[in-house]
Amino acid sequence: MRTSDVILTVGLLGLAFGLSPAVSFDGTRTPDGPAVVALPPGSNSLGSATPLAPVPVPPHAAGPGRSSLTPFEAFRSGTQALRQGKTDQGVAELQYAADQGVPFAIWKLGRMYADGDGVNKDKGRAFEYFRNLINAHRDSQGTPQARFVANAFVTLGQYHLDGIPGTVKADAQAAHELFHYAASYFADPEAQYHLGRLYLLGKGSVKDPMLAARWLRLAANKGEHRAQALLGALLFKGEEVPRQAALGLFWLDVAKDGAGTDEGWITDGRGKRVYLSDAIVIMTSNIGSEVFRKLTSPMGFLSRQVGVDQVKGEIMREVERRFSPEFRNRIDEIVLFQPLSKDEVRQIAVQQIHKIESALARSQRTLTVTPDALEQLVQDGYSLCYGARFLKRTIEDRLKLPISQQWTKGDMFTADVVDGHIQVEVSSSAGGAYSNLAATA
Repeated sequence: MRTSDVILTVGLLGLAFGLSPAVSFDGTRTPDGPAVVALPPGSNSLGSATPLAPVPVPPHAAGPGRSSLTPFEAFRSGTQALRQGKTDQGVAELQYAADQGVPFAIWKLGRMYADGDGVNKDKGRAFEYFRNLINAHRDSQGTPQARFVANAFVTLGQYHLDGIPGTVKADAQAAHELFHYAASYFADPEAQYHLGRLYLLGKGSVKDPMLAARWLRLAANKGEHRAQALLGALLFKGEEVPRQAALGLFWLDVAKDGAGTDEGWITDGRGKRVYLSDAIVIMTSNIGSEVFRKLTSPMGFLSRQVGVDQVKGEIMREVERRFSPEFRNRIDEIVLFQPLSKDEVRQIAVQQIHKIESALARSQRTLTVTPDALEQLVQDGYSLCYGARFLKRTIEDRLKLPISQQWTKGDMFTADVVDGHIQVEVSSSAGGAYSNLAATA
């Protein structure tokens, strides 16, 4: 029985009896997700690839003593010939070894045609070599050729993701299957990175940012700098996974150290490359807000007579208490900012209101905010701990939400203070007025 048959049987039994999340072949728990099984025997699992016509290959060099070479000796001789610049002889000997089933020779030829290394670049030929390799050695976990077979899975996955004109149609699902097999069976970090990225984009499977982060973390822990960069960006932004800014910055910094000087090591969802050498990373924190809180006026705003220098020492002691020395040493400069004053919060509120007015104008609607409503927004939206972020949320709750609730009732919105609360009323330019008490904040 082939190893793949055994793995397939175990995978089905695991599904039937509700096994807990699998343990990957590197001894670590694999992320929750679809059960991992070996590819069915005899299946290339490569979608609708178009078979290639045979391409002539230089005959095996038959010089003195070469006819007695074993396949593996031919492989070694071929690689040595390539190093000496004897490309025709090297390719011929590698082809002989590949025809005899030497996996290293098959992989080497595939890489040469994939990269255009000593031969004309030909993704179609590379595809054929890598497909032959995984069909013959897909169950080679723990063997010397395992990492080469894993690389073949990854390369085929990339070919299926992008497609090869005239040879392979783009098929994200087939790419997902190939990456998943190499990521779980071979625990290959490059495959784990590509699999995590597919889960993040929702290509070839349902979009699952949490599962993506788990696969990226597995790859990042093994030094895959692209996974480190993508994981770092995810955690730092916190848009699709719980935000962990400090950990995200750590992974971004580690990725920077591992990437080449000219390598685009951060890639966004649209494939745009971002170079950290051209970027300035700025982090903000509300550490020290408690120090300023003690110095606020009864209305909640800080007196301008209190300068940052007066409390700098106490704030820096709080920074040292919150963050480890290893993390602080990776920061070039720590800058303390004066808390926002009431006038500054009012200016920010006016800017946010102007944005809402501009958006409404594109739909032929208007918004009027009375001075009393503006002052109420400033008072309710100021937070010494959260700064302008809290003001933005307040404006969304007190203005945007009521407007959206009354969107179809008219085209003229007015925000005013009624009984100490902001109320948005709507009227129509064609006549008629409405007051929605449910929109009262």
